[in-house]
Amino acid sequence: MVWQRAWIAGGGILVCLIVSGLIQVLLLFDVVKDWRLSFPLFWLAFWAFLNPTGYLIIGGIRPFGDVLSLISAGVFTQELLLLIGLSVFFAAFVSLSRILMTQLSREGVAQGTGELRFSLALFWAIIPVVTVITCFGMRLPLHYSIVFTALGLIPIPVAALLPNFLLRN
Repeated sequence: MVWQRAWIAGGGILVCLIVSGLIQVLLLFDVVKDWRLSFPLFWLAFWAFLNPTGYLIIGGIRPFGDVLSLISAGVFTQELLLLIGLSVFFAAFVSLSRILMTQLSREGVAQGTGELRFSLALFWAIIPVVTVITCFGMRLPLHYSIVFTALGLIPIPVAALLPNFLLRN
Protein backbone atom coordinates (compact mmCIF):
# COMPACT_ATOMS: atom_id res chain seq x y z
CA MET A 1 0.00 0.00 0.00
CA VAL A 2 2.87 2.42 0.77
CA TRP A 3 4.51 1.68 -2.59
CA GLN A 4 1.23 2.24 -4.42
CA ARG A 5 0.87 5.67 -2.82
CA ALA A 6 4.52 6.41 -3.59
CA TRP A 7 3.99 5.60 -7.28
CA ILE A 8 0.92 7.84 -7.32
CA ALA A 9 2.78 10.67 -5.57
CA GLY A 10 5.87 10.35 -7.75
CA GLY A 11 4.15 9.37 -10.99
CA GLY A 12 3.69 12.90 -12.32
CA ILE A 13 7.28 13.81 -11.57
CA LEU A 14 8.57 10.63 -13.20
CA VAL A 15 6.39 10.87 -16.33
CA CYS A 16 7.38 14.50 -16.94
CA LEU A 17 11.07 13.65 -16.62
CA ILE A 18 10.73 10.67 -18.96
CA VAL A 19 8.89 12.75 -21.59
CA SER A 20 11.49 15.51 -21.35
CA GLY A 21 14.37 13.02 -21.54
CA LEU A 22 12.98 11.26 -24.59
CA ILE A 23 12.41 14.53 -26.43
CA GLN A 24 15.89 15.75 -25.51
CA VAL A 25 17.40 12.55 -26.91
CA LEU A 26 15.51 13.01 -30.18
CA LEU A 27 16.72 16.60 -30.44
CA LEU A 28 20.30 15.87 -29.35
CA PHE A 29 20.67 13.21 -32.01
CA ASP A 30 19.13 15.54 -34.58
CA VAL A 31 16.25 13.20 -35.39
CA VAL A 32 13.97 16.21 -35.80
CA LYS A 33 15.57 18.74 -38.15
CA ASP A 34 12.62 20.90 -39.20
CA TRP A 35 12.53 23.99 -36.97
CA ARG A 36 8.72 24.07 -37.08
CA LEU A 37 8.72 20.85 -35.08
CA SER A 38 12.06 21.05 -33.25
CA PHE A 39 11.41 24.41 -31.54
CA PRO A 40 8.02 23.39 -30.07
CA LEU A 41 9.54 20.07 -28.99
CA PHE A 42 12.40 21.95 -27.37
CA TRP A 43 9.93 24.04 -25.35
CA LEU A 44 7.96 20.94 -24.37
CA ALA A 45 11.17 19.25 -23.23
CA PHE A 46 12.14 22.38 -21.28
CA TRP A 47 8.84 22.78 -19.41
CA ALA A 48 8.47 19.02 -18.86
CA PHE A 49 11.92 19.11 -17.24
CA LEU A 50 11.57 22.37 -15.31
CA ASN A 51 8.35 21.63 -13.44
CA PRO A 52 9.35 18.35 -11.75
CA THR A 53 12.96 19.40 -11.29
CA GLY A 54 11.94 22.60 -9.53
CA TYR A 55 9.52 20.56 -7.49
CA LEU A 56 12.33 18.20 -6.41
CA ILE A 57 14.80 21.00 -5.62
CA ILE A 58 12.37 23.22 -3.71
CA GLY A 59 10.79 20.18 -2.08
CA GLY A 60 14.23 18.88 -1.15
CA ILE A 61 14.88 22.07 0.78
CA ARG A 62 11.36 22.73 2.05
CA PRO A 63 9.18 19.64 1.50
CA PHE A 64 5.62 20.09 0.27
CA GLY A 65 2.99 18.24 -1.78
CA ASP A 66 4.03 15.00 -3.46
CA VAL A 67 7.64 15.42 -2.36
CA LEU A 68 6.48 15.59 1.26
CA SER A 69 4.36 12.47 0.68
CA LEU A 70 7.37 10.57 -0.69
CA ILE A 71 9.49 11.63 2.28
CA SER A 72 6.74 10.85 4.81
CA ALA A 73 6.28 7.39 3.30
CA GLY A 74 9.99 6.74 3.80
CA VAL A 75 10.57 6.18 0.09
CA PHE A 76 13.10 9.02 -0.19
CA THR A 77 14.91 11.34 2.13
CA GLN A 78 14.83 15.08 1.77
CA GLU A 79 18.54 15.12 0.93
CA LEU A 80 18.21 12.41 -1.71
CA LEU A 81 15.37 14.24 -3.47
CA LEU A 82 17.42 17.44 -3.45
CA LEU A 83 20.39 15.54 -4.90
CA ILE A 84 18.19 13.95 -7.58
CA GLY A 85 16.69 17.34 -8.44
CA LEU A 86 20.10 19.01 -8.73
CA SER A 87 21.49 16.12 -10.78
CA VAL A 88 18.56 16.19 -13.19
CA PHE A 89 18.88 19.97 -13.44
CA PHE A 90 22.58 19.77 -14.28
CA ALA A 91 22.10 17.05 -16.91
CA ALA A 92 19.16 18.83 -18.55
CA PHE A 93 20.95 22.19 -18.35
CA VAL A 94 23.81 20.81 -20.45
CA SER A 95 21.50 18.91 -22.80
CA LEU A 96 19.00 21.71 -23.37
CA SER A 97 21.80 24.26 -23.77
CA ARG A 98 23.38 22.13 -26.48
CA ILE A 99 20.04 21.63 -28.23
CA LEU A 100 19.20 25.33 -28.16
CA MET A 101 22.63 26.33 -29.45
CA THR A 102 22.33 23.86 -32.31
CA GLN A 103 18.89 25.16 -33.23
CA LEU A 104 19.86 28.83 -33.03
CA SER A 105 23.01 28.23 -35.10
CA ARG A 106 21.27 26.13 -37.72
CA GLU A 107 18.50 28.68 -38.22
CA GLY A 108 20.93 31.61 -38.26
CA VAL A 109 19.31 33.28 -35.24
CA ALA A 110 22.60 33.57 -33.38
CA GLN A 111 25.98 33.56 -35.08
CA GLY A 112 29.36 33.35 -33.42
CA THR A 113 30.29 32.34 -29.90
CA GLY A 114 29.42 35.72 -28.34
CA GLU A 115 25.87 35.76 -29.69
CA LEU A 116 25.35 32.12 -28.77
CA ARG A 117 26.55 32.68 -25.20
CA PHE A 118 24.35 35.79 -24.84
CA SER A 119 21.32 33.96 -26.26
CA LEU A 120 21.88 31.03 -23.96
CA ALA A 121 22.28 33.23 -20.87
CA LEU A 122 19.14 35.13 -21.86
CA PHE A 123 17.24 31.87 -22.26
CA TRP A 124 18.28 30.61 -18.81
CA ALA A 125 17.17 33.92 -17.27
CA ILE A 126 13.72 32.32 -17.29
CA ILE A 127 14.75 30.27 -14.24
CA PRO A 128 14.88 33.12 -11.68
CA VAL A 129 11.65 34.56 -13.09
CA VAL A 130 9.85 31.24 -12.69
CA THR A 131 11.43 30.82 -9.26
CA VAL A 132 10.13 34.19 -8.03
CA ILE A 133 6.64 33.40 -9.35
CA THR A 134 6.74 29.99 -7.70
CA CYS A 135 7.87 31.42 -4.35
CA PHE A 136 5.12 34.04 -4.53
CA GLY A 137 2.51 31.43 -5.46
CA MET A 138 3.59 29.14 -2.63
CA ARG A 139 3.61 32.09 -0.20
CA LEU A 140 7.06 31.09 0.99
CA PRO A 141 8.70 33.09 3.78
CA LEU A 142 11.02 35.81 2.51
CA HIS A 143 14.22 34.01 3.53
CA TYR A 144 13.28 30.94 1.44
CA SER A 145 12.32 33.15 -1.50
CA ILE A 146 15.68 34.93 -1.37
CA VAL A 147 17.62 31.65 -1.22
CA PHE A 148 15.63 30.07 -4.06
CA THR A 149 15.90 33.19 -6.23
CA ALA A 150 19.66 33.38 -5.64
CA LEU A 151 19.96 29.72 -6.66
CA GLY A 152 17.82 30.46 -9.71
CA LEU A 153 20.30 33.10 -10.86
CA ILE A 154 23.21 30.62 -11.06
CA PRO A 155 22.37 29.22 -14.54
CA ILE A 156 22.74 32.64 -16.19
CA PRO A 157 26.49 33.18 -15.71
CA VAL A 158 27.13 29.45 -16.09
CA ALA A 159 25.39 29.52 -19.49
CA ALA A 160 27.47 32.53 -20.53
CA LEU A 161 30.65 30.64 -19.66
CA LEU A 162 29.82 27.25 -21.13
CA PRO A 163 32.75 25.48 -22.75
CA ASN A 164 33.08 25.95 -26.51
CA PHE A 165 32.48 22.25 -27.26
CA LEU A 166 28.85 22.74 -26.17
CA LEU A 167 28.45 25.66 -28.54
CA ARG A 168 29.68 23.91 -31.68
CA ASN A 169 27.44 22.14 -34.15
